[in-house]
Amino acid sequence: SATEATASQITLVWPENTDAEDYRLYWDKGQNDDQNIFSVLTASTGKQPRFTIDHKTSEKTLGSQYVLTHGGSYKFRVSYVSKTNGKESEISNVLKVAVSPTYKPTEKQPAVPVSHTNSTKPAGHH
Repeated sequence: SATEATASQITLVWPENTDAEDYRLYWDKGQNDDQNIFSVLTASTGKQPRFTIDHKTSEKTLGSQYVLTHGGSYKFRVSYVSKTNGKESEISNVLKVAVSPTYKPTEKQPAVPVSHTNSTKPAGHH
């Protein structure tokens, strides 16, 4: 499950498996609900049944200008590597996590070059 889900960071936790040497996390970062294209998000969670996905660990997806402005929807699956035989388990069912945008598209955003023609007037103070 997701204990935290913002446009900058998602924290996932799952039940610990006593036979788990380590866990692998997969994700589908696409916006397309019809396709499930899962790639390895991390091959190791440091043996912990939790993982935080941020700008660095998400290949710069979370915390990107697009996600901060529009939000996003991501799908995750987890597997574990068995202590007994070293093999990877079956991958879990899909956990879908939606994040809300941090900015509203109408708000002025910090440190972003704007190319709209109507943005030459100074921003009003709130």
